[in-house]
Amino acid sequence: MNFFSRFFGAGRYTRAASRDFRPEDLPDTRVKLFFDALGIRWSAMVGQNLFYLLFWLPVILWSGVNLLTLVQTLADAPAGADVGARVYSLAFTYLLVLWPLIAITGPATAGASYVSRNWARGQHSFMVSDFWEHARKNWKQALCVSTITGALPVLLLFLWRFYGALAESMSGLFIIPEVIVFIAVILWLLMLQVVYTMMVTYKLTLRQLLGNAMRMALGKLPLFLGVRLLTAAAGDADRLSVFSRAGDVFADRGRLLLHGVRTGTEPAFVCLAGQRAVRNIHQSRHRRAGEYRHALADTPAGRGGL
Repeated sequence: MNFFSRFFGAGRYTRAASRDFRPEDLPDTRVKLFFDALGIRWSAMVGQNLFYLLFWLPVILWSGVNLLTLVQTLADAPAGADVGARVYSLAFTYLLVLWPLIAITGPATAGASYVSRNWARGQHSFMVSDFWEHARKNWKQALCVSTITGALPVLLLFLWRFYGALAESMSGLFIIPEVIVFIAVILWLLMLQVVYTMMVTYKLTLRQLLGNAMRMALGKLPLFLGVRLLTAAAGDADRLSVFSRAGDVFADRGRLLLHGVRTGTEPAFVCLAGQRAVRNIHQSRHRRAGEYRHALADTPAGRGGL
């Protein structure tokens, strides 16, 4: 068996197990379940997210072009010059074009969420065929969600600048709508952790989907916020390490490659955590229903019916 077969887990299907898998071997805590799924599906999740990353290539290329333009603009600006207006113009143009580029990734996100959800449940899923099947099934709702996601950066930049100017020129009370806009964007980012998983799991209208995602995000706010901050901190640490010595391009080539792999694998951890939250609620609901049926069977009416 060659190196690649061993690395991507082909060996586990060709060697005999030391003993049968028993019920007590099942993970009994959420933390153990998470690391068991991560250990078993790690290479598959890397492959899936690299495949999913293909749909984000337009976003990556457009961001790279604008980053180079921004660096060149700041480098060519004379000392002491006010480049705020120029930077705002570049940022607004960048986010405006970024809007449709993010919007077209919605169906792909739905397909990736279905595959990751099955892996988190311990169920089999074909990475490519199931991906395409559920991307086609949920493309309408996914496109609506991703369109809102793409519009939020543009609205945030415009409204933040607009209300900030009003707060400086008219009244400090305009800071309140600034804060409301910021909170709304944060809430939407938290909702994104479960909205695609719920989309491929339940048959819901778009209104029900967003309403349930918002209730879950608010009901489990510390958990959702902690997962989002953890993944954001890991990604930002890599980005800071990449651009800390941006002048030395050749020395940073290895860091750029590592950053690209991390960028490809980050959605797996966020998606897996969101899927675990949805699955825990689903299992809790069925467990309560089973307890109710068991209690009903112990009553005289239930025994008579049996």
